[in-house]
Amino acid sequence: MQRAGYQVSIFESSPRTGGRIESIEMVGVMVETGPEFIHGHLKETLGLLKKYKIRYETIHGKIYRAWDGKISENYEMADGWDQLLEKMKSIDEDQPLNKFLDKHFPGDNFNELKKAAIGFAEGFDLADTKRASTKALIAEWEKEESGQYRIPSGYGTLVKSVENEFTNLGGKIFLNHKIERVDWDSDALNLYVRDQNKMNPDKLIISLPLSLLNQKKPRPESIVFHPSIDEKQKAFNQIGFGTVIKIVMIWNSPFWKQIVPDAQFIISDNIIPTWWTQFPQGIPVLTGWLGGPRAELLSDKPDSFFLEKALETLSSLFSVSAEKIKQELRDVRIFNWMNNPWSRGAYSYSLVGSGAAKAICRKSIQNRIYFTGEAYYDGPFPGTVEAAVVSGLETARQLLQEL
Repeated sequence: MQRAGYQVSIFESSPRTGGRIESIEMVGVMVETGPEFIHGHLKETLGLLKKYKIRYETIHGKIYRAWDGKISENYEMADGWDQLLEKMKSIDEDQPLNKFLDKHFPGDNFNELKKAAIGFAEGFDLADTKRASTKALIAEWEKEESGQYRIPSGYGTLVKSVENEFTNLGGKIFLNHKIERVDWDSDALNLYVRDQNKMNPDKLIISLPLSLLNQKKPRPESIVFHPSIDEKQKAFNQIGFGTVIKIVMIWNSPFWKQIVPDAQFIISDNIIPTWWTQFPQGIPVLTGWLGGPRAELLSDKPDSFFLEKALETLSSLFSVSAEKIKQELRDVRIFNWMNNPWSRGAYSYSLVGSGAAKAICRKSIQNRIYFTGEAYYDGPFPGTVEAAVVSGLETARQLLQEL
């Protein structure tokens, strides 16, 4: 936009830029509060890293699964997983995942397979499987790439690089400037900030999380439109939005290496079901991940609850007393994204009918108001930084075409 000769300002509700991307330091170790991985050879994300000369590295550890008190290396999701994927690809009419599973995999013989499918959709996609689109899930799952990457200096370095380029080109960023109301009609566009200051931009791009736009369950942080944008609101309600609780634990030493020396991910049916290490780096960090409806149900619990459950889970996984494990713990942080007032959740997933809803969201209002973000992305890598970047680029092109 700036390179095309237009003056651009960003009004950021929170005290920093980046949204859910934030790299922080814990006892000398860089950790990610939100996005951490690059899931595959993602063109735009990797292109930005190369542009700004930010190093990224391949991760290649193994996946371990823990069931019935045993932990073992296992790349298979469950018996019959390939059959499940083929059946998901073959359906003509879209339907929620739970309904699909009940119809095509009935009976107790498929209980473990159904449990694995629901667990993966909840954990990876943060999806409510009673509503999540089977067609959207398979479109993503079959595109899953083997290459996985991390940014040693943190995703935050990418945000800072983009921010620096933006301001060097004359862009302005106003932190702690929450837009509370948007008044629009055929003649004027007025924005009202928290302190009641009024601004009159020519164009407006809104990149708020879906949770702060969905007026079906309005929050104090939500933005108000006058007149109401009923068609858009209906579309917002037809896109799913999940949450996650991320637990980052730093230890005196990587005690788990005695049992899983080359583990990247450890999956179980414990209350905190997914864990990962910093392999191949020897950094003594374990990260726990609880996503989807269960995370939402537990989101009002205090941090002490999640610490206790994390210690119980690790004690069970590695057959070590919780008290002994606790003695090895140097620091811990719990990132409960439902309780973050500028996010109120993590990222989106598709419901049956979300494709049409996203198309509606991508249309501008009178060539003046635009919505952008990962929730409106319609490609094979939903819920990612890549999705957000692609959406932003598409919105910028659309705006320039409609000038």
